[in-house]
Amino acid sequence: LDAFITSRPCDPLRGNLHSLQNFVMVHDIWLSQNRDYDLEDWKVKKYAYLSEWHGDFLRQHHAGMKAGKMFLTHNGVRPELYAQEVTKRNMTVWSSSPDRGLLELLKMLPEIRKEVPDFEVWVTYGFENWEKMANRRNIPEEIQHMEEVKRLIYNTEGCKYFGRVGKSELARMQLEANVWLYPTWFSETFCITAVENGLAKNAIITSPLAGLKSTLAPGAALTVNGDSKSKKYFDVFVERAIYTLTDPDGLKFREGMAEKAYKNALKFTWEAAADAWLEEFGWKQ
Repeated sequence: LDAFITSRPCDPLRGNLHSLQNFVMVHDIWLSQNRDYDLEDWKVKKYAYLSEWHGDFLRQHHAGMKAGKMFLTHNGVRPELYAQEVTKRNMTVWSSSPDRGLLELLKMLPEIRKEVPDFEVWVTYGFENWEKMANRRNIPEEIQHMEEVKRLIYNTEGCKYFGRVGKSELARMQLEANVWLYPTWFSETFCITAVENGLAKNAIITSPLAGLKSTLAPGAALTVNGDSKSKKYFDVFVERAIYTLTDPDGLKFREGMAEKAYKNALKFTWEAAADAWLEEFGWKQ
């Protein structure tokens, strides 16, 4: 092989592999929770990471991972999916795993609808992955959390549950939305959903955490600091959501945020990611 890429673990490099250069694509937050995990450093040309925060975290967690053997890449989107013509409405699309803040958003929904009665949350992600992992971990608090999210999905006015949808349909829904509300606690390595909502020209309100800090351009989002499960976070998030949806100054601000998010999202294409990889391979002319 001229080049070999292993996705997530280094384990395949321990086999009888014959390649001129080896790369490790670190999709997850780490290669292993074990800090002493064998990085197979002597076999690896570069470790690819997904955001500035991700690179810093990896170097702290895996002490043997050297900055000189790492390169920044990114996930990609297909801008052509967002060329559809749709009419925007008061709505947000939740397309992340439901354990990453959907409970908090559904609790906020009635408060938002007091000021914006037609506002809706469309959930376009299923429970299969979370349910499988939660049952394996068998932590009562997590099971209870999952059941509470399901209960609120079906019992909160203004919430519509679709389950997983295809990329083209998801793009159409995101284009129809006018905001993306993501009150998350989760350490995203990149967050492709942020890029998708940028392409959909949605105003973004979220937590300034992990990969979101660099995937989102400065001025492209309203951010809420603090514990996403706290009352203070809840109140500030709801206030900012209502502001961007109803206040005349908020509407103007929303349009500015959406335009910045859109221009920033255009750089995260698969073509750009491929060019960066080709350069690392030494194949780019």
